[in-house]
Formats: sequence, C-alpha cells, structure tokens
Amino acid sequence: MDMNTILHQFQALCKKPNLYDQGASNIWTDDYLQHGMLASHLDDGHDGASFPLERRRELIGFIDALCPAQAYPRVLDLGCGPGLIASALAHGGRKVTGIDFSPNSIAYARRQAERDSLPVRYVEGNYVTADLADGGLYDLAIMISYDFTVLSPMERGLLLEKVYKALRPGGVLLLDVFTTDRQPERREGQRFEVGSGGYWSPGEYLLLTQDWLYESAVYCRQCILLDGQGVRSFHIWEHLFTPEELAQEMAAAGFEAVERFADHAGAAFAPGNGQLIAVARKRED
Repeated sequence: MDMNTILHQFQALCKKPNLYDQGASNIWTDDYLQHGMLASHLDDGHDGASFPLERRRELIGFIDALCPAQAYPRVLDLGCGPGLIASALAHGGRKVTGIDFSPNSIAYARRQAERDSLPVRYVEGNYVTADLADGGLYDLAIMISYDFTVLSPMERGLLLEKVYKALRPGGVLLLDVFTTDRQPERREGQRFEVGSGGYWSPGEYLLLTQDWLYESAVYCRQCILLDGQGVRSFHIWEHLFTPEELAQEMAAAGFEAVERFADHAGAAFAPGNGQLIAVARKRED
C-alpha cells in the first residue's frame, strides 16, 4: 500500500463518527488487541475490565447478601470476559452461564472452569443477538464493568427485553452504569501516540485518539491505528445515565422495584454519585 493511499484512509477516518456508528473494527475481537484485553482482565493492578481481586470480592459479597445462592442458584453473566466473576459465583455454589464475544477470553474461561471442575457453561457470542434463554430460565442476571453504557438505545432495549424473558418470575437483574455526574470529566480533544510493541501493536505504530461529545450525555473515544496491518478505527461508546432514565428503560422492558446503590459493595446511592449499580426484579406473576 503506497503512502498516498494510507494518508487518504487515515484522513477519511479523522471525522466525527455518526452517533453510535460502530466502525469496521472492534477492540474486543481484534486478533491482536483481544490479547491485551485479556491481560487487562487478569491484571489485579488494573481497575477496569473484571476489576481487581478485592473489588471482585466486595461485589460477590454484595451479590451473596442481596441474592443468596440457595434462592438464586442459576446465574447468567453477560459480558463475562475470562470468567473471573463467574468462577467466584460458581465456587459459591451457583450454576453459571457466561456469554462474551471475545474468543480469547472465552477460551481462557473454559480452560479455568475445566481445570477447577466448575459448573460454568461459557458461550462465545453477542448477548444482544443471542438466545439468552437457551439454557433455561435464570434466577439472577448480572452485567458488570459498565458494559450497558456502550450500547445504543436500540441495543439496550432489545437486551433488557431478552434478559427479562430469560429470568424466572421474581428473578433479578444487576448491572452498573456511569451517571451524568461524570459529565465534567468528558471533554473533546485529540492526541497522538507513537510506539513500538505493547498493547496496540506488536510492531511500530501511530495512534490518534479523538474524544467526541454528543447530545444526551453520549461520549465516543475514537482510536485510529496505523501499523503494519494498515489503518483501523475503533469506536468506544459510553452513555451517561440519570437514575430516572435507567429506571424508565428497565420499566419499559417489564422490570419493577429498581433499587439503586453507589458502589459494588452495596453502599447507599445519593445524588452526585458518578456510578450507579441498579438492581431490578422481574414481576412475580
């Protein structure tokens, strides 16, 4: 590929994406980047992905107190990654189904479950389009690490409807989101990075990161990568919620009794919190 073609492709990608445009490349399934994503999940010094060990322990303690294993034994883990949370729930006596569309993470999760003889079934796929009830009805569904915030309104509505159908009457959905109180941290900007090896590429690379703001508290981080494979653009979306907006979306899918918490340990939610952990229940009738 000649330099003029490369520059033309790079320039063509440097415009603001249309709202919720996913682009041609995916950071979670890219042949090279998914290895870095797995490493982030497994790094207990990294406060993203699957969360560090102590934070995961707090989450499991919160789940156990809210939904004891005896009453909520069947769990659906949406966006399970390498299965760190699913494994912890299985060690606590639950039967878990985890779904994720990263082949690398699912392969790791399956190896760990087999090694430890855990009752976990892992599905490689997209939870928005998958048949979530193919393994029977669940008592509890979880969606952790702010996965819900990256979805478009249409995807969120479809997913909530599918989760509702996959839960038994009285079943519980627990998910986390960022709130609009994080808005001051979001600013449009542009920065370049030049490197060799590491997270983004095995060889030399040029990375342009552009942050874009949209209406209704929607934010996109666009990463345009130039390396030996050519030019690729990755779009990472984030929607910031008000508590009322999230409750309305859950109610539209049929959920009721939405409870709000401030963190993954179950602290009380208050105005000004930058994150919200929501717990919603399927109707009993």
